[in-house]
Amino acid sequence: MKSKYLFLSLVCLFALIGGIVIGSQFYQAQHIILKVKTPEAPDTAPYFRVVNREKDFYVSNELMKVKPSLPSNETALKIVKKFMLKKGGIPEDAELAKVERVMLKALNVKTGEIIRQKPLFVSVKYKRELNGAPVIGPGDEIEFAVANDILYYSKKWSILEYAGNVNIISAKEGLKLLERGSIVNKPMSIAFPLTVSDIKLGYYSDGKRNYYYPVWIFYCKDNLGNDLKLAVKAIK
Repeated sequence: MKSKYLFLSLVCLFALIGGIVIGSQFYQAQHIILKVKTPEAPDTAPYFRVVNREKDFYVSNELMKVKPSLPSNETALKIVKKFMLKKGGIPEDAELAKVERVMLKALNVKTGEIIRQKPLFVSVKYKRELNGAPVIGPGDEIEFAVANDILYYSKKWSILEYAGNVNIISAKEGLKLLERGSIVNKPMSIAFPLTVSDIKLGYYSDGKRNYYYPVWIFYCKDNLGNDLKLAVKAIK
């Protein structure tokens, strides 16, 4: 009996701090702060059929070794493009998502202050767009770690064909689904309040589904400062 009351007390405590997600139910879901106007929705949008999936992977044992220096971001991108020419090139619907320098950092364990840092590699990441619409999820991404050469390469990419059009719900209806916790890419937990800074019509890819259907993507920041992209189904 004591454990039961302890569990209920913890749930109430989390709810008071800001709210949590457990399973499919949102607690304190009314604590969603909308900082953007809901966009207009088209009557219909295309969906796509998966005809093939491409996977490729390479890692060098030099990946986590400290380097004397790193190439510039521009040079790293040239190295990536030269490498991809041997593999048929970068897909036409791939968009550059991130280029950042990754350092090995030594921290002061008491203060958390960075004492020193040494270069490891330049991280380059490509994501997908479909007809200009963003695609989120782990199913379509190409990642690289670059120094003087490619040290890491991972490609997960679906080959798609147009399958037709589907009717689309409004972004306001999508917001109601978000509030109910009907999320396609449901996280383990969310610290409320949740601030929504942007809403876009796009697609979700997990590398498992045979079709890509439209979703409403909510670009959010939770109460702990975590950036989240939460997707709900956009089809009627």
